[in-house]
Parts: sequence; structure tokens; C-alpha cells
Amino acid sequence: MNTISERIRLAKIDESLSRAYFIALVEAAGGFIHRDKEFVLTIFPYDNYPYNGVVSPQFEPHDVADKLEEVLRLVRGHRVNIRFRLGPSTRPSDLAQILETRGLKKSYNLTYMGIKLSQMKRDFLVPDDVRVQPVDNQDLFLHYQHPLLGEIKSPKKRRILASFQKLGERKPKKYWTFMIEKAGKPVGIAALYFYRGNVGITDFVIIKEFHRQGIGTALLQYVCQFAEERDANAVVLGASTQGAKFYPRFGFEHLGRFPTYLYSREMQRVDEQNSS
Repeated sequence: MNTISERIRLAKIDESLSRAYFIALVEAAGGFIHRDKEFVLTIFPYDNYPYNGVVSPQFEPHDVADKLEEVLRLVRGHRVNIRFRLGPSTRPSDLAQILETRGLKKSYNLTYMGIKLSQMKRDFLVPDDVRVQPVDNQDLFLHYQHPLLGEIKSPKKRRILASFQKLGERKPKKYWTFMIEKAGKPVGIAALYFYRGNVGITDFVIIKEFHRQGIGTALLQYVCQFAEERDANAVVLGASTQGAKFYPRFGFEHLGRFPTYLYSREMQRVDEQNSS
């Protein structure tokens, strides 16, 4: 069991790794990135995608109001939904209350989890009729259901898939996608992003009809072994409600439930009308 200080350290790793991943993916997608010493705003080129927003802003107390309005003005120029994801490094400490007072709505809370790989529980039994392999060409999901995106039929989903492909081709390579197959068909994926000696699981999805068959266990053990063989120290992730019950079996610890606040297009239209 990690100490409180170690859990905070892992939570901060998740913050910095998530920010680096969002920047890299948005760059690969040809999106918008605004860097400031107090925040980084990333806007994926398709509205209402989870990589639109700011991870753990660190506003100085004396100019928090001005900096917040600067972010919101930038967002209104792009006309997309964005989210502020708060965390242990967020400043000021009452930023959640400031966002709520400004009218932003709490949208969801993921449970952030992490573990030192040296402490991970291993050797769970897994089915012998599954196979894990890296995805070198994302186009294979044009023929099979993508566990996260579903069927790739719309131009938007094709562009998202192409962004994952471009990110995986960047050098030095930091991003990998793995799929787990059953009967020759993909039934789950896991995506990894390496940053400063640690790794984030950015997507981990098993198709619903294949839950509770040991497939997630097989995939998680494989990708964590892959990370450890490449000298990663820790792995962090954001877990759904179901995932928050799954990962502790392997020793993952809860790092916190940090709120996320939505600045929606509806709110932007009201702000535009009030400023005109």
C-alpha cells in the first residue's frame, strides 16, 4: 500500500502525462494548441471530443479571473465544447468554486488510478484462445468494429482513427495501440503513451459482450509487462465506474476523483450575446 505522498506523486504523474498525451495527439490531428506558463489549451479538430480543454491549470491567484477569461475567449473563437480537468496541481485551490461561479457545469468525475509496476499483482489465469498483438495499421478497424469508436463509417471517425495512426508513427515512438483477438476478431484494445519514464493507459476497452471472460485481465497483464520491459516505473489511468472495481485486483490504487468542468457551446453563445 502506497503512502499518501506516493499517491499524490502518482496523481501528479497522471496530470503531466495526460497533458503531454493530449498535446501530442492534437498535434498529430492538426488541431489547435495554445501554450501559456499557467495553462495549455488543446482543441482537437472535431467538436465535443474529450481532448478539448485544459488539464490542471495553474493560475496565479492575483490574475485567475483574467486568465480564465483569456481561456474562454480562445475557446469561443473555435466554437467547440471544452473541459477543465482539475487535479492535485491545480491552482488556486478554490478553482472549482470559481468555475462554478462563472457558470461552468461539472460534467464527470473519472477515478484516477495508478501503480508502481514493481508492485503489480501478476499471473492471473487468462483464456488460452485469445491473442494480443500491436496495431501497426489502424485501418484494420475499417473492417472490424473498433472497441472504443464502434463502426468507422463517418468522416469524423475516420479522421480520429487517422490521428491515432499518425501519433503511433511519430519518432521517437511513444504511443502504442494493442488489440486482443478472439476467434480472429478484435474484442478489445489498450493504448499506451510513454512519458518521462512512466506510462499512461489512455484507452482500455473490451467490447461489452466479451466482459467477464478474462479478456481484460489478459490484455492488462500483457500491456503492463510490455511497459515494464521498456523500463517504465509506473502506470496511471482514468477509470470508469466499472474499471474502478477491476483495476484494484492488480494492485492499482485510487489516486483521487478530480472534477471536470464543461464550457459548452450553449454557454459560449450566451457569453457572446452578453459581450455584444
